Amino acid sequence: MRQAYVLTGAGRGLALAFLALTQWGEAHVLGGEAPAAVADRLTGAPLRVGLTDADGKPADPVRPCG
Repeated sequence: MRQAYVLTGAGRGLALAFLALTQWGEAHVLGGEAPAAVADRLTGAPLRVGLTDADGKPADPVRPCG
């Protein structure tokens, strides 16, 4: 039987940070996907965190600002 976790309002506020730390752990600790995945509630598509600029284009976090 599959279990689902539904975020509270406070949990939704931490979702971005939680997902970013999960992705960091996958890359630097686990060396692969975490045992639990986070998916879009409507489509079921897996969610990933990424940096974008003001226009929504992927951003390079190493690039100097200005």
